[in-house]
Amino acid sequence: MVEKMKNKGSAKPNYRYYALPVIIILSAIFFVIGILVAIFLWLIAGFILVGFGIYLISSYGISLLLMDQTKASELPKKIEMKGNERVLDVGCGLGKMTVGIAKVLEKGKVIDIDIWNKWEIMGNSSERAYENARIEGVIDKVEFKYGDMLSIPFAAILLTL
Repeated sequence: MVEKMKNKGSAKPNYRYYALPVIIILSAIFFVIGILVAIFLWLIAGFILVGFGIYLISSYGISLLLMDQTKASELPKKIEMKGNERVLDVGCGLGKMTVGIAKVLEKGKVIDIDIWNKWEIMGNSSERAYENARIEGVIDKVEFKYGDMLSIPFAAILLTL
């Protein structure tokens, strides 16, 4: 799979938007309940519920604008690393942190474990994570594995972010 991805054309990585379906559904529920409460019970309580639904979706939208989902995480650049570490990333999703870590490693490797829940992140899969690593030029420094964090087969975790 890695060899097949190395030959694809260049594109921008996409780390997707976390919990987007959940936020949309919750906002819609608050909006509808707020309208029904406003119509049938108390006008003020209904407006408060509608306002909360609008706040929920707008605050999520603003946070998405502030977090560029086409760039790897910059956080690993702030951690002192030798460049030859073996890093375990648990719950890597589409690899935003993984790719950021791999970019600061010269000879090291990042091993990633996730269950890739498509409900949490739309398009969530190991294939998409590999594609993001390929686009960022670090596919040879990452390895994505399916696994649950409660039963990981690794002896020690030295640092958690």
